[in-house]
Amino acid sequence: MPTLCKYENCRRRPKMSDIFCSLHVGSSPITIGAKCRGLECTFTSGSKNFKGYCSDCYIRIFKDDPLSIQTRCKTKEIAINEFIHCYFDGFQHPTPLWIGETRIDNRIVIENTIICINVLRNGTCNNISYEPLDHKIIIIRINTGKYMSNGKSVNPMLYTRMPTLEKEINHQINRVLQKENNNVVEVINLFCDSV
Repeated sequence: MPTLCKYENCRRRPKMSDIFCSLHVGSSPITIGAKCRGLECTFTSGSKNFKGYCSDCYIRIFKDDPLSIQTRCKTKEIAINEFIHCYFDGFQHPTPLWIGETRIDNRIVIENTIICINVLRNGTCNNISYEPLDHKIIIIRINTGKYMSNGKSVNPMLYTRMPTLEKEINHQINRVLQKENNNVVEVINLFCDSV
């Protein structure tokens, strides 16, 4: 398929080693790209990262979408906290809970089990040291940094990791409700180095 002029709605071929045809040479790059799909914002260009919307319209229209949460929040920890509170009721985040040297960012008590979410800031999924408690504990650790998968270093965007976290939290809640968690402490590592 031939390359077309990048000027809006132009179907002519560009000049050699240029992105515009002879009619539109020297045109402003502002005209490149489609307009935002948002109804109130027809003059702003959309972005392929936000499915054709500008970032402001996308965040306003899709408030609870993981991409909106990540874009709105300044740190990955805040984004994960917001995501958990958008999708799950009952998680507590008033002050961090410490189990040994592990900081627990979010937690919920269901029957005799505490389901804990630990956001790894440095990207390492080392073993957890802990002392026995009165409750059973399930710790879901999510790595927000790079990790090794099949011998390659990978670092997917945070918003692509959040649905996996949501599935894992739902799975563990169902296990607790069906009394399938028999171990005193269980640790689930998400997005950690595969061995």
